[in-house]
Amino acid sequence: MDMLNPLLAMIAWSGCVMAMLMATRIPVVLKYWGNLQHAKHSDELRPKLPARMRYVTDNYNHILEQPTLYYATVVYIHLVGTATALSVSLAWA
Repeated sequence: MDMLNPLLAMIAWSGCVMAMLMATRIPVVLKYWGNLQHAKHSDELRPKLPARMRYVTDNYNHILEQPTLYYATVVYIHLVGTATALSVSLAWA
């Protein structure tokens, strides 16, 4: 049982979300270059960001905050060598 495949998939997905965030934010940063008011949280910006951009920001925040215990658990199961088909399936889920 290879417990690291789901972990690597989560890392790859995090990279994809980061790329989406950069693709939506770089144009805004360049447009308002030098105006630090626009460096606020996406909910505080005036004018409001479009919903699509806020969704990307929220997904980025969640994918970097939530999986901390997931990473630790998967690495622990891998290092201890107690991976079963059930634990691998749960890691993918």
